[in-house]
Amino acid sequence: MLFPFEKYRKYQKEFAESVYDTIEKGKTLLAEVPTGVGKTAAVLAAALHFINKYKILFLTPKNLQHKIVYETLDLIEKKYDMEIPYQDLIGKKNLCLIENIDKENFYETCRILKEHGECKYYINSKEIQLSARKIEDLINLSKEYKVCPYEMAIKNVQHSRLVICNFHHVFNSRVNQYFFSRGDFDLSNSILIVDEAHNLPDFARELISA
Repeated sequence: MLFPFEKYRKYQKEFAESVYDTIEKGKTLLAEVPTGVGKTAAVLAAALHFINKYKILFLTPKNLQHKIVYETLDLIEKKYDMEIPYQDLIGKKNLCLIENIDKENFYETCRILKEHGECKYYINSKEIQLSARKIEDLINLSKEYKVCPYEMAIKNVQHSRLVICNFHHVFNSRVNQYFFSRGDFDLSNSILIVDEAHNLPDFARELISA
């Protein structure tokens, strides 16, 4: 396993081995692990062993939680002298570069602007490909080239083996169809890691609240 540290914490190795065994056998693991064990490092150490066989989706409930994932990936790359083909991705609304866009009706506004050819960032994105694995870096590049960061990220997802994304990208039907089709993958051939899965019931209720 591609473990980023020299030593395992208490219970960390057992947890990593459980994740490895689960993936190898094509099963599902629901784990309640105490704080401080180092869940992210353990899960990634096991899952990355299968990165050439499966696409890995690492889902978090909040954007801020992406940082610990790619920081762990940085440590693994440094320790094993390798480069992991991953893409960090957050919601389209948080990536839009249009100033003063209607956030309350964002998705409908975005669709209309694209259909009427009124979004210069989307139009420019058709001819340009920018690569930056961390979303903050990709946003800065997109501002420089005046392209849509979300479109750039989705293009990069096609060539990535690991995607750090949010609950919406898989569990929200309004989002996942575009994400799956453009990202060129399906869940039947993917490893799905759901961080803080105890948040899923409330998340699902909010999705169908209307």
